[in-house]
Amino acid sequence: MHRTEGEWRQLAGEMDARLEYKEGQYHFALTSPDENLEEVHSEGYFDGKIFLNSPVIAGQVADDLTELLLSEMKQNGLPAIHWVVGLEKPLVENIATNLTVLTSRPCLWTIAKKEGDSRNKKISFKDPEIFRDRNVLICDDTFSSGGTLGILTEIVEKNGGYVLPVYPVICNRSGGKRFRGRQIISLVRECWSSWPASKCPPCKNDSRAIRPRSEEGRKLLRES
Repeated sequence: MHRTEGEWRQLAGEMDARLEYKEGQYHFALTSPDENLEEVHSEGYFDGKIFLNSPVIAGQVADDLTELLLSEMKQNGLPAIHWVVGLEKPLVENIATNLTVLTSRPCLWTIAKKEGDSRNKKISFKDPEIFRDRNVLICDDTFSSGGTLGILTEIVEKNGGYVLPVYPVICNRSGGKRFRGRQIISLVRECWSSWPASKCPPCKNDSRAIRPRSEEGRKLLRES
């Protein structure tokens, strides 16, 4: 492993990928994967994509996730992996390359196309038939409510693929250990409190909820 969980968490803080609410400051708005559900507010925020902007760090992220995955495969006898899929090319490609080298079996990869915003997310593959009768590993940068992983799982299964019982992610900020019966493997696991926007304690204490990835959110954080 290149880093322990604590060291990954520390690096995230240094790169402004990890933010925590402090009384009197901003807290964070997380979009629900369902446009019909209420917005969720949280006392913490983690943006795993920031790690992937650096080729060196992206490679180290993939190395450590691959090591955790191979350990899980050894302990629980997971089947060979034919495809690795997700939205983030540096993560997907590096994990697939690592698996090909370390298992001596060819592991292919492909990226899903994403359209729309978080509340109207549309995800698709150019040729989903490639998953038929194949074992597919689905990965993501950050797990919150499972919107992306859920959609990718449905696409693979609808097209005759088998989704492995593990989801590798950089950060699991949900606090849970499983999603849809599958284990979440992560470099960092956070247990931040979150609430429906209408019941958010920081809002009641006059703290403003911001979206750190938005232009306005980045500006407010720079000024704070």
